[in-house]
Amino acid sequence: MLVGQLVEDAADDVDDVALVVTEAVKEGVQGGVSDLQLGRGEVEVEGGLARLDGFVLLGHAGYPTKIGSTTWILTGSPENFAATREHGFRVIGMKERRRNLAEQIEPGDRIVFYLTGLQAFGGIARVTGQLYEDRTKLWPGKPGKPDSYPWRFETRPLLILDEEEYVPAQELAPDLEHVRKWPAEHWTLAFQGQLRAVSEADSRLLEQRIRAAAGAAAAA
Repeated sequence: MLVGQLVEDAADDVDDVALVVTEAVKEGVQGGVSDLQLGRGEVEVEGGLARLDGFVLLGHAGYPTKIGSTTWILTGSPENFAATREHGFRVIGMKERRRNLAEQIEPGDRIVFYLTGLQAFGGIARVTGQLYEDRTKLWPGKPGKPDSYPWRFETRPLLILDEEEYVPAQELAPDLEHVRKWPAEHWTLAFQGQLRAVSEADSRLLEQRIRAAAGAAAAA
């Protein structure tokens, strides 16, 4: 299968790129990938690849491949985060009532950990596997409110901070599109509930700040 090379601005690290193969588009591509349109605009061919607003489509026999992922903020207690750390950030679990949201998560998506109480971001992991059900107890959860977090995914750590490096969420709140949906004085409401997807802009900002915190710690 011919893959070709990624366009320069697709990613700094190929390991951080999720490739998701879509179904063949049977109409509108007989003349090649340059004829493909995806609603948001015409695809621009560049060096044998097609580009569109952050996606890279590899034209091969009419089968496009896209690069892109969703970033999710996962709200949890410091105790649950510690349990995830003990398991090497190789697995995450969603609450029983979050199955519908869990079904929207795909391999390649990013998980940003928001810690309640501390009101801080603790790191980022990458989803590497499909949704599966497992009710083995891994996380302590809330006292008096048992939950097995049965909707699980295999993951791998991307950027994980030690406690003294955590990024205070209040510092980022004014600049996060997701948080601006609420009155400024009630910004913590943006992180109520276990899970929510955020925009590309929020994803970049979160990664920049978490990466900067990790870099500052490494340089110290």
